[in-house]
Amino acid sequence: MKGEIITIGNELISGRVLDLNAWYAAGRLTASGLKVTRVTTVGDDPEKLSSAIRDAVEQSQFVIITGGLGATEDDITNEMLSPSTQREMCAGFRLWKTRCDFIFSPAFLTRCATCSTSLYCPRY
Repeated sequence: MKGEIITIGNELISGRVLDLNAWYAAGRLTASGLKVTRVTTVGDDPEKLSSAIRDAVEQSQFVIITGGLGATEDDITNEMLSPSTQREMCAGFRLWKTRCDFIFSPAFLTRCATCSTSLYCPRY
């Protein structure tokens, strides 16, 4: 399978934060037999993010999207995913449980309202 990684955040394109998320994800995906064909970094700009998501979805079999600082109050990722992919958002906790090395505990999620938005993904 071939796919892409999109990292999002003004802190990444300004150079204030090193993009270790893309480096780590690309290494793990490659080690598991998947091929990463492109890594794209965009700032917190709705139009550029929407364009990057649409391009990636059209050209790839999988797309990994991550931010530089994690779920923050000004995170626009989720609000851009639904219109960019033309799919409704749904809770993806089951997907996380089967595909991730870690799971946020319910106690953690209730303390961190912005973190719970990370559990949503476009319906497939």
